[in-house]
Amino acid sequence: MRTISISRRILAAAVAAVPVVAASSALAAPISKADNLDALNLTTSWVGGVVPGATDVAVWDSTITSGPLSNILGANLNFGGLRVVSPAGPVTIDVG
Repeated sequence: MRTISISRRILAAAVAAVPVVAASSALAAPISKADNLDALNLTTSWVGGVVPGATDVAVWDSTITSGPLSNILGANLNFGGLRVVSPAGPVTIDVG
């Protein structure tokens, strides 16, 4: 009987943790870089007008049709990740 009781407790803890894991993964959003040379800390630099934050993935993709693309940070930024997938040219990120 003791084994069943422990197994039920583990199952209950696992089921309780599912919403927490789902909520944290739902926060991470891919945000595409707009096709411009605006500083990365500006809302105009991103599709949808939102600067990626610590839980978001900044994406350089086919949204960018002119290259090469050299962007400045403009301010300290903290992205959850970077993804460079088939932009029109090389991507360079500089401080400034």
